[in-house]
Amino acid sequence: MVPPLSVGPAETPSPPSGSNWRSLLGGSGPEFRIGLGRVIVSSFGLAAVYIDPTQPERFVTTAYGLLASYVGFAFLLLLAHRRVAASRILRIGSTIVDIFLVGILSYITGELESPFLIFFIFVLISAAVHWNIKGTLCVAAALQGVLVTVAIPDLQDGEFDANVLIIRSVFCWVLVLLLGYFIAYRNRTISRLGELAQWPHEFVPDVDQPWLAFSLRHAAKVLNARAIAVLWRDPDEVGSHIAVWREGRFRLIEKDGQGTIAETPDASMADWRGQIDYLQRLDALPRLSSAETAAVYHSTISTIRYSGRLFLLPEGPRDNDTAILTRIVTARIAIDLEQHSLVRDYVTAAELKERSRLARDLHDGVLQSLTAAVLELREQERIVPEVSHHVAHIRASLEDQQKRLRQLVDGSFAKQQSACCLADQIGLFVEALEPQWGCMISVEIVPGYLVTTAPIATELCLALSEATANAVKHGRATQLRVKIVDRGERLSLYIADNGNGHLAPELPIPASLAARARELGGDLEVKRGEFGLLLQVSLPATLSKVSLA
Repeated sequence: MVPPLSVGPAETPSPPSGSNWRSLLGGSGPEFRIGLGRVIVSSFGLAAVYIDPTQPERFVTTAYGLLASYVGFAFLLLLAHRRVAASRILRIGSTIVDIFLVGILSYITGELESPFLIFFIFVLISAAVHWNIKGTLCVAAALQGVLVTVAIPDLQDGEFDANVLIIRSVFCWVLVLLLGYFIAYRNRTISRLGELAQWPHEFVPDVDQPWLAFSLRHAAKVLNARAIAVLWRDPDEVGSHIAVWREGRFRLIEKDGQGTIAETPDASMADWRGQIDYLQRLDALPRLSSAETAAVYHSTISTIRYSGRLFLLPEGPRDNDTAILTRIVTARIAIDLEQHSLVRDYVTAAELKERSRLARDLHDGVLQSLTAAVLELREQERIVPEVSHHVAHIRASLEDQQKRLRQLVDGSFAKQQSACCLADQIGLFVEALEPQWGCMISVEIVPGYLVTTAPIATELCLALSEATANAVKHGRATQLRVKIVDRGERLSLYIADNGNGHLAPELPIPASLAARARELGGDLEVKRGEFGLLLQVSLPATLSKVSLA
């Protein structure tokens, strides 16, 4: 029978055995350990002199007094280690006292043969913990001065031990050399951790810096990398996405960005070396020798949605710290991938919600008003036969706009993914556009059989409609020349009008056309042409056309 569960007051568990020793060796601050070391050194020095008094005997009492004072000084600093750690002046003062007492004790207890010269090691190590390399060099220079001062009596009595002075001096400076590596390593680690703590947040990509550019640039700075490549896959998509930071430049190869999705059909892609070969074929990583390939750091990306790997090509040789930081950076970039996915899904949901609201407003407002206007014009055709021809023309134009709005509200533009001949689409559109604005429009498409998707054809038609309206309303144009040219990698749309827009001191930039071109991954340029004002829209061919018929 299971005994009932009794609930009583919470008890604080006792710390595990050995926790105090772990705190002493690694958990406490450096100043506490320096203070404890000073207490141990001075206490054992006092005990050693008491057991085996130093020479000459006339200074033994003085040595006892100095060592006893040193022990008391060491205990005071140990008790006040937190205050010493917070005060630069106290740390400098404690170092000066250490140098002074070690020098006096060495001078009165055997000079160059003094056992207290071994205290130099403690002073140098504590200086390395306290200060940077400049401070440690200053302490080493002071200790070198102590050595020379202690050796002066030997010079005067003719018993100078040059070999002892040389060996002790060399030992002192070699120790400084080794401690310099420790100081540089510590400073580098602190700097790296500081940079890592300042990881940029890029929930929404910047206009000039695409998604993941900030993260990879910062990772290259933290890890001192020549190149970083991130390869990841979405299980719901075919192929892989790649983000690269190399030689100060960012490159993104993904389905929704500039470029095409990277197909990865090779079975060798499961192996990290196969992935490096694949990245080299795409010029994401430079060509590497076998030794350089072995030096590449790689870490696995595994999130709820994505799987992949990060590759890092270091500037210098491999080291354990960079390997650990690479795993940390990989985890942070994996979080960025998930955050971007969530933000993208949220934005898509918001766009759909806003589109639904806008469609509802258009249906309930503008479309109903257009319907009422069409019915009123029909009634006027019947009542006033004399102007029925002009009224019918206006009614047909309104009905055409009403049809387009209904298509937009119903989302039929987005649903039409079949291929269509661009010349036919533009020609039908221009037939209705010319009488609407009273403007002659000539169209030339190169090649004439260019095939595109219906949504892109619609975008081009809407751009032409906006450009025509602007040319007539603001530039008083009566003629437009339209030319669409397939240039292989780009599709160029030229719209020239004979209005007076080109006479303005500053050429107008149509905001709607610029935004439409930017959303399609292209750009808009306004120039003064031979015919008048010239608008040039350039679109990526991968987004603008399908295979030729």
